[in-house]
Amino acid sequence: HPDVVRQFTASRHAVAWTNPLFVGEYQPNPKPWCVGCHAPQVAVSDRLAPPSRQAKEGVGCLACHQQGGHFVSHRHLPGSIHPPLETSNSGSASDCARCHQFNFPILDTQGFLIGTTNEPMQNTVAETTEHLGKGARCTHCHGPHRASGSHSVSMVAAALGTHLCRRGHGQRRSIEMRITNRGAGHNVPTGGVHRFIAVQLWRSSAPAKMVSLRLGREFAQTSTINSEVATSESRPLVTTVDTTIGPGAHRTLAVVVDRLGGDPGEPINAEVRYHYSLSSAVKLGDGTPAERRISLQRVQFNQLPRCQRQRNHQQRNHQQRNHQQRNHPSRK
Repeated sequence: HPDVVRQFTASRHAVAWTNPLFVGEYQPNPKPWCVGCHAPQVAVSDRLAPPSRQAKEGVGCLACHQQGGHFVSHRHLPGSIHPPLETSNSGSASDCARCHQFNFPILDTQGFLIGTTNEPMQNTVAETTEHLGKGARCTHCHGPHRASGSHSVSMVAAALGTHLCRRGHGQRRSIEMRITNRGAGHNVPTGGVHRFIAVQLWRSSAPAKMVSLRLGREFAQTSTINSEVATSESRPLVTTVDTTIGPGAHRTLAVVVDRLGGDPGEPINAEVRYHYSLSSAVKLGDGTPAERRISLQRVQFNQLPRCQRQRNHQQRNHQQRNHQQRNHPSRK
């Protein structure tokens, strides 16, 4: 399957074990539990010291196509040398849940899983099925082999809509930047707990006065787990802040223009950046910082459209909810 191989080779699954984001977090404190999703073809007995050849395959073909001793697939590709057992579950959201829907782990002293907390660490599949229903297929958007996602700038840019508008007069002038999840079937950002989006407004002559809105999840540790075999690192985490954007929802950054400094006639920069790590020291595969610019606009305040009244926004949101309920009565 040369076309399939080309797609897989360029995917995030292919570098699940070798990409710098994972390596930077795993190597200082390796845990066998991590191997289960980043190199799932490595036998459990070998996960204390994963064989390099198997691990470097990342999430290889058999990680998804081998189940219960059978080669499985959603459909039979013409010319396949190994006719699969066709199953509707292959490539479904429930299939992807093995590594994209789980709670924070409780690990023993060797790093093996002995239990989980009640707090989701990865919640992508639950977000998807809540919005699209249990029959949702992740591969409809992400592809069965290319596995495009947050590392595709074009995909994130297509999923997020940005609207800028102005309010007020004189010293009460303000600019609003609204980010809407218009295309993703799950929250944005989702997946890795360290990911967040920065929504930023500033003038080029006054970068120190940049105003930023952080969209993501934040956590805090609670009391130690009552377990003699659990490590001290296994204290359960709880979500303290969740500003991710659900499907169809939006978040808004509103700033009084005078706070941005600079010349009143100077354009305002409006930027959306996707961060893959909390640390600026972590690099991507090309050696650049672990962040990507999703969009950047330079706008003149007086040329922006006036913001609509909040009452109109609320009315439209109410109408949208009623429309969704009429068309999808089974969704809550």
